[in-house]
Order: sequence, then structure tokens, then C-alpha cells
Amino acid sequence: MAALVRIIKREEFSEGYILRFLQNRLIVDILVELAQKLSSTTEKKYMFCQVEFIPDAPLYTYLCDDETVKEGDEVVVPVGPAEEIHIVKVKKIIYATTANAPYPFERCKKVIEKLETRSDLAAVEKDIFTVTSQSVDALDTLIGTFRLKKDDRSLAIECLEACFSKTNENQRGTLIVKAARPDVYLTDPGVYLCLDNTPKVHMLEKITQSLGGIGNEWQKIELRSVDDLEMQLEEAPELAKVELKFASSHDVSAIWLDYFITADGITVYFSEWEKNNE
Repeated sequence: MAALVRIIKREEFSEGYILRFLQNRLIVDILVELAQKLSSTTEKKYMFCQVEFIPDAPLYTYLCDDETVKEGDEVVVPVGPAEEIHIVKVKKIIYATTANAPYPFERCKKVIEKLETRSDLAAVEKDIFTVTSQSVDALDTLIGTFRLKKDDRSLAIECLEACFSKTNENQRGTLIVKAARPDVYLTDPGVYLCLDNTPKVHMLEKITQSLGGIGNEWQKIELRSVDDLEMQLEEAPELAKVELKFASSHDVSAIWLDYFITADGITVYFSEWEKNNE
């Protein structure tokens, strides 16, 4: 702006001064740069999160209104036409206008919310340990992440007890979990205990036996492990998550989970916790 003012004032004393700078394009260059600076300061910039569904797979872009979200955080996002709820990790944050958005702006879905807390039990599973946990959004274990959902929204989960042991042949984990909210039972409509299969020991290929719990009877899930699994993203929701719906004739507030890691795979047993509401 100062350069333009100086050129215009100089014309008063030296006719043709402005024409000279028009011919050598200095004025044009100044005006173009000024226009770019004005547009960059006035056009609104939006926050975009690029998230990872599967390690080393392509990233997917979501709009985000929460400025506290940062790289490495886990967020809840909708997926597909049915708006299925998934929990994913943020790998990159981008600020951009609608014109230079990393994905067509009108087709971008929004991050629903950020997950604030979790409990990492995997660190203590290598030896014999007994721990207790406070209410968290999820429980990370060697076989994956346990979450609690109601109507496809995450609920805080409380781990009443966790005990781990290891031998030469297998590794065992025992968890007693319930909803942190006292008014939520595991037998309520729409309540599921989920196991997201993102284990630190193997990628899990598929569920070989699906089930639903009945009363106090032990139920079983068998998961086959592979070392070099390649999955398409479209298949990931089906292959990477188990939802346990615990059916019973009465209200069940807590559940007992036993899992075994062996050379042949992973087996998870679950049943109603018999110590009522302790």
C-alpha cells in the first residue's frame, strides 16, 4: 500500500511515472499480492482431521469443530450411508478454506466428539498383576480395546477388577466390567460391550463363532490370528469389531470376561458376574 501511494504521489511531479510502473508490471504485481493477502485473511478457514481406520491404510478426512483435538487423539466419527459410529485415531490436522479443502467440502462429514480418557492395561499384561481401574472411555488390552455402547454412542466403562497371568503356553486375562452410570444395565435395549480387534500381538482375521449371552452360562468367542492379513477398508468394520449383547431374564450390571492367548489364536469367555452389584 505504501509503494502504491508513493507511485501515485510521484505522478504529480513527474508525468508518466504511473505509466512506467504499469508497463514494467510492478503495480500489477503489488495489486495481485495485495488481493491474495486480503482474501487469505477474510475467507474463513475450517479445521479438518485426517483419521486412520487401519494402520498404514489411506487417511480419511472429517470436518472438526473442536479445536482441542490434536494429532494422536481418538475421535468418534460417522461412517457410510447408515452413519455407523466408529472410533478412529487422528493422524493429521489441516486448516483450510472451502476452496482448498483436502476433500470436497460439501461431502465432508463431521467428527462427533473426542474421547478424553482410556485405561491402558496392556503394559501390565506381560506378568502376573491385579489392578483396579476408574471409569474410562475404553480399556486397552493385548487382544484389543473393550468399549461400552448404547444406541451406537460410547458410554463410560468401569473396570472393577483386572487380573493377568502368563505361562509358557498361554496368557490369560480376567476383567470385570460394568457401565459407569448406575442406571445402565448390560441387558438394557441397545447396550453392547464391544471388542475392537486392534491387538498388539496379532491382527485378528475373523470371528469363527458369533453368540449372545444367556443367564449365567459361559459364552465363547474364538478369534483366529494371522501374521500377514491384508484387509480392505470396506471389510474393516465387520472384521475388526465384536459386539456382545448380553441377554438375561433380569438386570445385569456387570460382566466377567476371561480371555486366553495361545499359539492357535484367542478365545474370549464371558458370563454374568455372580457377585451382585459389588
